[in-house]
Amino acid sequence: MGRIYGKKDSVSLRESDREIKMLLQLYRNTIESYLTPDQLITLEILVWLVQNYQQIKIERLAAYLPLPIKYESRRRRLQRFLKLPTLSISLLWLPIIQKVIEKKIKKKQRLYIVLDR
Repeated sequence: MGRIYGKKDSVSLRESDREIKMLLQLYRNTIESYLTPDQLITLEILVWLVQNYQQIKIERLAAYLPLPIKYESRRRRLQRFLKLPTLSISLLWLPIIQKVIEKKIKKKQRLYIVLDR
């Protein structure tokens, strides 16, 4: 049996949707500042492939990559793309994390960050 949403639930869903859209825009703006348009398209395709095929092996992703080039060329292209210095944690992902924290956490509020490797 499905859940019936009340007025309070619908308000929280709208706030949640707004936060998700804000995060997506933040990701996009940050990533666009570091990647070329071609690299951005490659990243979008790669994310789409991982979401749809739920595969993370380069060989499988290369097989699914919709480019009119040989399989081996697709595999090498993916390898080169994933080794880009602009995709490093310190250059790309830390600024995104910092912006999220700045938006979500109030000043002078204690914040605990747990990192797992």
